[in-house]
Amino acid sequence: LFRSSGDSGTLLGVGGSNVKIESVRVENSGLEGIVLATGSNNSISNCYVLNSSSHGIVVRNNSSGNSIINNHILNSGVVSLADGRYSGIMLENSAGSDNLISGNIIQDSSSSGVWLARGDNNIISGNQVNGSSSYGICIYANTPSGAANNIISGNNIYNSGGSGIGLFGSSSYVVGSNIVSGNNIHNIDGPGIVIQGSSDNLISGNIIQDSGQDGILFQFYSGFYANNNIIAFNHI
Repeated sequence: LFRSSGDSGTLLGVGGSNVKIESVRVENSGLEGIVLATGSNNSISNCYVLNSSSHGIVVRNNSSGNSIINNHILNSGVVSLADGRYSGIMLENSAGSDNLISGNIIQDSSSSGVWLARGDNNIISGNQVNGSSSYGICIYANTPSGAANNIISGNNIYNSGGSGIGLFGSSSYVVGSNIVSGNNIHNIDGPGIVIQGSSDNLISGNIIQDSGQDGILFQFYSGFYANNNIIAFNHI
């Protein structure tokens, strides 16, 4: 058990490779709960990460081939720092490639359930994302390295205050050739799926029910584009 009074920093950090973190309970971190930084082939499994002031679990700095599976992540950023916008699982700062985010239960995040900011060939599958204030799952490119060939599949996303799934890029920062398939999105306040500035993505076989706005929304404005996306066999 790793527990703090809430004024300490990250409670558990890994900067190497081939490390297993299993069946650990992390509570009341003053920053992130668990961080993987600049390492590869690590795994985080069957952990409970509760009441982190920042993100629950973070992968950053070109960390590749890591697995985050079967964890329960609750109240990330709810007992929060200044702006209170934090995700259950965050892949950030050129997070890397070939990471697997699967089988996690992510509840009541103050921003998104899973947020991928740059990175390729990552798989986000089979997660249950409930009660996120913003997106259930979001891919966002804010550097020219972009985000491509990622798969978001088989997730159950519900009770989000924003949208179910978002893909966000621009003419300079490409989000492309990603697959969004077989997700169940329901009881959310915003659109089921939002695509902005993203091209050559496949959106297929998703079930979208009881969204407060559009089932699938393309957003266009100056400097953004969305070309050659395929929307097929979705049930809205």
